[in-house]
Amino acid sequence: MGEADFYKRDLKRMEAQKDVKGLINTLNRASDWEIRALAVEALGRIGGRKAVEALGQAQTDDDDLLVRMRAREALEKITDKKN
Repeated sequence: MGEADFYKRDLKRMEAQKDVKGLINTLNRASDWEIRALAVEALGRIGGRKAVEALGQAQTDDDDLLVRMRAREALEKITDKKN
């Protein structure tokens, strides 16, 4: 089982449980850009202060352009929910 399989199995569970801490850990530790992108999307659906902080950091600091773009989109979703 590769890294992607390991994380994908848990991402849905973490989102269902609103495990922001677990999703942030995945975002910070996964080397696979696709896994980080999925974590970013889940954080955007959950929202909250800690999710916003992590998404803001990913938006500027992630090595992958697609992850940065999805982080920006996730932040926009959270902002739209508040309005």
